[in-house]
Amino acid sequence: MQSIIKIICLARGEGRHAALEDIVFHPEVLFDWGEKSMHAFLDDKNEKLRRFCDPNVIDRTLIIEYAYKYGERLQNKINTYRNLIIDGNEYEKIDTLIEEIKCEKNEENLRIVRDWLIYALHTMGERDFAKITSCISCSEGEQRYNVANRFGKGRFNSNYYVIMDSWVRCEEEGRVFKSVNYINTVLEKYGLKWFPNRNNEIMLKYAIFPQRLVGYYLIDRGNIGKYVIKDCMGRMRFREMTDPLVQFTRWYIITDRGGFDNVYASFPSGHTMNSAAVILLTMLPTFLPELKVRENLLKGIAYVWIIVVGCSRVVMGAHFASDVTVGALISLALFDIISNLVKRQRKSH
Repeated sequence: MQSIIKIICLARGEGRHAALEDIVFHPEVLFDWGEKSMHAFLDDKNEKLRRFCDPNVIDRTLIIEYAYKYGERLQNKINTYRNLIIDGNEYEKIDTLIEEIKCEKNEENLRIVRDWLIYALHTMGERDFAKITSCISCSEGEQRYNVANRFGKGRFNSNYYVIMDSWVRCEEEGRVFKSVNYINTVLEKYGLKWFPNRNNEIMLKYAIFPQRLVGYYLIDRGNIGKYVIKDCMGRMRFREMTDPLVQFTRWYIITDRGGFDNVYASFPSGHTMNSAAVILLTMLPTFLPELKVRENLLKGIAYVWIIVVGCSRVVMGAHFASDVTVGALISLALFDIISNLVKRQRKSH
């Protein structure tokens, strides 16, 4: 009997202009871990920095060296980074922190301290860490969308932002994510702190895995502009398969392969979803009565176009028939909802 996979659903709001532009117009940046993920160190020519950030390496000497750098930075900017401070004895705590690191035998605790130092130096604007961060925060629970909505709007009550959906498996705790409460418990031993867990948050690690991103809502002036769902199934494209009997997966099977790699972006078909939007043409007679006699022609054009695009995607080996079918059904279902709402509103007037 197959065991049930327990999933934790997470949400995160993002409204910063630069990040929003990447998400909406260049989703490959978001879907490939994001520009500030710890994978950024892989392209860095600084061998010492690469080694310090490498998730598979715990170098005690480097952790101590960067702890001293944190101390120097804090001394220069003590009033700016109050969120990193527990009390007024920060200078003494640096020495205590160094001694604790020297004596610590638990590598997992050292990883948390290392990740905290990356977070602190990134927050402080340290040049080497400008595009590196160890984790991102997401909220879980029933109120996660409310929290994400608040953070998406931000301090300036932005009209445009996204709310991202992520899924993690419960058994991935410690490897893919850690709770803020657990991180704070470990850090307290060293006189450090992350931040108060006011929003039922957990930290998704950037170090090894991409975000377990399912999709995102685009919020446009208080309304859901669109919901993007892509690649979460991890289904391999037919044209990329070298051994179809082994590599083929059914459309409803969620895999961890490839993250948001285009090779594993077979389900659902984005081209078919977009082409199905042509069905909106059939709403023209609702607004232009003179086109009422052309309604069947408009429907015919729309459905033929959807079928042609869907078939072409299958012929090209980019998708399976189930991929294009579901892609078309998603758009048609959304159209049906919109159409009924519009007709109901026009009748009420």
